[in-house]
Amino acid sequence: MRSYKPNFDEFIEFLERCNNGIGLSENQVPSTLYLLKNHNNRIMGALSLRHRLTDELKMFGGHIGYGIRPSERNKGYATVMLKYALDYVKELNISTIYISCDKDNIASSKVIQNNGGVLEWEGYYQPVNRVIQRYRIFL
Repeated sequence: MRSYKPNFDEFIEFLERCNNGIGLSENQVPSTLYLLKNHNNRIMGALSLRHRLTDELKMFGGHIGYGIRPSERNKGYATVMLKYALDYVKELNISTIYISCDKDNIASSKVIQNNGGVLEWEGYYQPVNRVIQRYRIFL
């Protein structure tokens, strides 16, 4: 079987559909993808911002997910990226952000706390077989 690799234009169209909530399955919500690039246009990280949450996403996922290129971790990029994302959240008229991370992901929990995150809940999430922590950030 031959695999299919979308071209860049198709990827941008996919992101636009996600942003506008077009063609999503019933458990998906509209979201926007942001990229963090350095002065050489090298992608350092990515952040996905969900415009609203389902009950399950509120409990176990949250409004924001992010990742930093492994070679660029522990340099403060995630903290800055989340800080800027919170400014965009205000444009969506969201006053409380839910965000979660694995309990053993100390770096991510520090990023969340450095941006005003308050631990709200900690528990086992069976679908991923891990203990997660859910934080709230009040804007």
